[in-house]
Amino acid sequence: MSLQGQVALVTGGASGIGLATCKEFLKEGANVAVCDISTKGEEVVKSLQAEFGAERSIFVKADVCSDDEVEAAFGKTKSHFKKLTIVVNNAGIVNDSTWEKEVDLNLKGVIRGMLAAWKYMGKQDGGSGGTVVNLSSIAAVMIAPAFPFYTATKMGVIGVTRTCGEPYHVERTGVKVMAVCPGQTDTPIFGELVHYRPEFNEPFQKWTTELPKQTAGNVARAIVHIINDGSSGSVWMSENEEPTYRLYFPEYNDMRVPK
Repeated sequence: MSLQGQVALVTGGASGIGLATCKEFLKEGANVAVCDISTKGEEVVKSLQAEFGAERSIFVKADVCSDDEVEAAFGKTKSHFKKLTIVVNNAGIVNDSTWEKEVDLNLKGVIRGMLAAWKYMGKQDGGSGGTVVNLSSIAAVMIAPAFPFYTATKMGVIGVTRTCGEPYHVERTGVKVMAVCPGQTDTPIFGELVHYRPEFNEPFQKWTTELPKQTAGNVARAIVHIINDGSSGSVWMSENEEPTYRLYFPEYNDMRVPK
């Protein structure tokens, strides 16, 4: 699918992977709604407008933990651009010392975004369908003792993606759903780890020093690739500045241990 003329809403779009994704979309010809809880998104959008054109990006302030704010953000985006075709559920945190907030942002926020995408893009409500990309993490497919509660939220994102991406839902809504699992990425999110649980410090130090890093731009390019070429329900890895590749999961019968 060409991104030319598409309209994308990106949560957590004012920094890190979200901002890199907004820029990549604009380069590919899409218009974007930068959705973020921080009002610094206003300055970010001014910069994007100066670089890519004043009519091609807007800022929509929203906390993905709020049903009303998510609803308003999606409504404003569709009203402004007259359509919505792509949603990237990117907003999230890494901080197991506030695990309840991790659950609210990383998992519940994705579910809210998924439900809003179905409402505003789904053909069952008069829409034309669209594409959703959910942000999971490499932690969801590895054993990550440094991030046990964060890992749980990102495993949940994979579960949401694989089930909402099944033919039953795609045929009902016309909305394709995929996920990307970024490896360690050089973004501001790691600045939050100064408040991390001290008892997890040893595996955290091992994780952050041994796992190769990538730029946010590499993840953004992976997201574009997934939108263009990915099948619904698929999960992809982006790591170490390498091209994205698809992950495969065993079926239930393949996981059974022979007696």
